[in-house]
Amino acid sequence: MSKQTYKVCFCFRRRFKLAATEAPPPIKSLFEQYSDSNGIMTVENFHRFLVDVQKQAGASVEDAQAIMNSTAHIFHRKGFNLETFFKYLFGDSNPALEDRKVHHDMNAPISHYFIFTGHNSYLTGNQLSSDCSDVPIVQALERGVRVIELDIWPNSNKDDVIVLHGRTLTTPVELIKCFRSIKAHAFNASEYPVVITLEDHLTTDLQAKVAKMVTETFGEMLFTPDAGSLAEFPSPESLKRRIIISTKPPKEYLKSEESKAGAMGSQREKDSAAEAWGGEIPRFNSRITADFKQEDLEEEHEEEDLQDDHCAPEYRNLIAIHAGKGKGGLDDWLKVDPDKVRRLSLSEQELENAAKTHGPQIVRFTQRNILRVYPKGIRFDSSNYNPLIGWMHGAQMVAFNMQGYGRSLWVMQGMFKANGGCGYVKKPEILMNNEAIFDPRASLPVKITLKVTVYMGEGWYYDFKHTHFDAYSPPDFYTRVGIAGVPADTIMKRTKAIEDNWIPAWNEQFEFPLTVPELAILRIEVHEYDMSEKDDFGGQTCLPISELRKGIRAVPLYSQKGDKYKSVKLLMHFDFVQFTQRNILRVYPKGIRFDSSNYNPLIGWMHGAQMVAFNMQGYGRSLWVMQGMFKANGGCGYVKKPEILMNNEAIFDPRASLPVKITLKVTVYMGEGWYYDFKHTHFDAYSPPDFYTRVGIAGVPADTIMKRTKAIEDNWIPAWNEQFEFPLTVPELAILRIEVHEYDMSEKDDFGGQTCLPISELRKGIRAVPLYSQKGDKYKSVKLLMHFDFVQSV
Repeated sequence: MSKQTYKVCFCFRRRFKLAATEAPPPIKSLFEQYSDSNGIMTVENFHRFLVDVQKQAGASVEDAQAIMNSTAHIFHRKGFNLETFFKYLFGDSNPALEDRKVHHDMNAPISHYFIFTGHNSYLTGNQLSSDCSDVPIVQALERGVRVIELDIWPNSNKDDVIVLHGRTLTTPVELIKCFRSIKAHAFNASEYPVVITLEDHLTTDLQAKVAKMVTETFGEMLFTPDAGSLAEFPSPESLKRRIIISTKPPKEYLKSEESKAGAMGSQREKDSAAEAWGGEIPRFNSRITADFKQEDLEEEHEEEDLQDDHCAPEYRNLIAIHAGKGKGGLDDWLKVDPDKVRRLSLSEQELENAAKTHGPQIVRFTQRNILRVYPKGIRFDSSNYNPLIGWMHGAQMVAFNMQGYGRSLWVMQGMFKANGGCGYVKKPEILMNNEAIFDPRASLPVKITLKVTVYMGEGWYYDFKHTHFDAYSPPDFYTRVGIAGVPADTIMKRTKAIEDNWIPAWNEQFEFPLTVPELAILRIEVHEYDMSEKDDFGGQTCLPISELRKGIRAVPLYSQKGDKYKSVKLLMHFDFVQFTQRNILRVYPKGIRFDSSNYNPLIGWMHGAQMVAFNMQGYGRSLWVMQGMFKANGGCGYVKKPEILMNNEAIFDPRASLPVKITLKVTVYMGEGWYYDFKHTHFDAYSPPDFYTRVGIAGVPADTIMKRTKAIEDNWIPAWNEQFEFPLTVPELAILRIEVHEYDMSEKDDFGGQTCLPISELRKGIRAVPLYSQKGDKYKSVKLLMHFDFVQSV
C-alpha cells in the first residue's frame, strides 16, 4: 500500500494511504459461496454463478468456459481466484448493457421508431455567433445521429446556397461541403437511413440548384418516392444506406430583414449555465419563464402546401417526408389522414402546451405520422430540454443541439445506446396500441421495481490529475442514481460521500418503482463533494432500462461531453422485481363514488395487485366479477396469482399484444326457473317474458368482450341453442360473465339473473349454471343449461 502526499502550505505536507483496488465485502461473500475449499471458482461453479446471480439462464458450462478463456490474462489455470474473479467482474467483458447488435424489428414504418435527431447540426457552438461547419455534422454522424438539419439560405450575391443560422452572427459554410461530408460519413456508425431536414429560405432558381446538388452528390443513395405523398412510411430495413430529404413547404423567398441578433443577444435562458454544466432535467410540468417575446429563430412561420409557383418541381420531387402544419389550430394539425403521412414540427414549448389538452391525440398522431420536436429559440447557448416530453407522446424526432452538453443530452445519448446504437429504437407497444391510447399523465400502477446496488468505483486516480478534485486531500466521491421517465417514475437518489478515497466503496442499494419501464432511462453520476464550492463532476452515464442486464456489472463512465473515460468505472448490481411479486398493492375506489359503486377489478389483478378493495355494500357488474373471481379455490378468499404474474425473468405486460393461448367454446342451450321465482307480471304485464342471454369475458383488454343470443318471445322456458367462441390470450386472468335479461321494446330491459365463473376452474361438458340476483343472492330455481369446451391453440 503506497502513500500520496498533498502540499498544504510551504512547510506542511499531508500524507494519505493509497489503497489498492480490492473486492468489497459483498463480492467476497459471493466468491466464497461459489468457490471450493481451496479458494478457487471452477468452471462449473462459475456457470452456477452466471445462472444464479447474473440471471443468464441460457448460459451453459461451455459459455462459462468461453468467458474464462476470453479473459486468459487474468485466468488462473484451475479457475478464478478472488483477485481474478473480481477483475473479471470489473472488466470490459461484463458490460451493463446487452452486447448485441441491432435486434429490434426493423421492418415496421419509420414512424414506429424513435430516431436519433440533431438540431442545427452545422453549428460548432452557440446559436448566435459560432461558426457554421461540416465538422459537427461529421461528429454527429459518427455518434450514430440519423437526422441532420441544415438551414439553407442564398449567399450575398444570391447566386449560390450556403448553410447559415439566419438573422444571427454565425459564419456560413457551403451547402455542397455539408452534402459531401454527409455522404462520406453517413453510414460509418450505422447503415440505417439518414434523414436530411432542410429549413428552406430559397428562391425557386436556387431550389433547382439544390436539387441538382442533391442528385449529383448522393446519386443512387437518394430515396425518392414514386408518388407525391407517401400513404405509409417505408421501413428502416428497406431504406438501409439511403439518404432521405425532408422539408417543410418553402414559402416565396422574402428579402432579408435587418438582423435582430443584437436585440436577441441580450436575452439568456435563466438556467443556461446550470444546463451547460449539467443542470437537472426539468420535470414535464415545470415551466421555464422568460420575458423574451420575439418569435423563434426558426420554424415559426405557418407551413403551407407546396405551391407550383413557389417551388422548383425538381426540388419538390426530391422530398420524401413532407412537413407541414396546414391551416387551423392544434386539432387540425393533429388530424390523421388515412391516405397520406407527413411530418409535423413543434417547439418544445408548443408540445408542452399541447400535451396539457391533447396528450392522447398527439400519441395517436405519431402512430402513423412523424412528430419532430425542436428546442425553443431562446436556447442561444445550445442547451437542451427534457427529451421525455417528446418520447412519452410518441415523437420520433426529438431534435437536440448535439454541440451542447448537459443532463438532457446525456439522457438522449443513453436512449440511443439501445438497439446496437444504430440510431433507431422501436417505440414500445404502449405507444402503438390503437385500442387504448397511452396517456402520459394517467396514474398507472407500478409495473416493475428496479433494484440498483452501487458497490464501488475506480479509475479516477489514473484519468485525472491528483489535485483535480481537491488540492489538499484525496477526493470525497458520492454517486447519484435515478430515473428519467414519465413524471411518476422520475427521481434521483444519492449515496453517502466517501471521504479521502480514490477507490470509494459505497455498498448502497436503491429501489425504483417503475410504472412505464419501457420509457425509463437509468441515470448514473459521480460527483466529488466540496464543502465550500460547487461539487466537482466525476463522470456520468445513462442506460436504457429495456436493455439493462441483471446481475453484477461493470459500468464505464463518460465525461460531460459524452467521451468515455479510459479507466473510470463503477461496479454495480441490477435486478428487476415486479412490485407485487414481493410487496402488497392495495387498490381502492376513488373518492367520488358516493353511491358505493365500484370499478373494474381487472385493472388491479392484471398488474398483480393483491388487495383490490371493493364497496361490498354496493352492487353491479364490477362486484359480480369480483364475486366470480373468489368462487375459485373453494371460496376461501385466497386465490393464487398465476405464474405469468410471478415470472421475474419475463415481466408480464397487460397491454402487450400476445398470441391466443386457448379458445373457450360456450353453448347456451336453455333456461328455466323464472316462473317459480318471480311474479307472473314481473317482466311483462301482458305476456310471458322475452328472455335473451349475454355471455362474455372479463379479462385483459385483448380478451374482454360481450356477446348475446337472440330473444325468445313469450316463453318462461327459453331455448336458445346458440354457440359462442372466445379466443383468450391470458385465460389465467379471465372470468366468464353470464347475464339474462328480458327484452322490453319501450323501456329498459329487465334483469333476469347473472353469474360470473373463473375460467381456470370451469368444467368441460354440459353443466347446470345457477343464476344470482343483482345483489349476489342465489335464486332458488333459476338456472341455465350450458356446454363448455376448450380448444388449445396450435
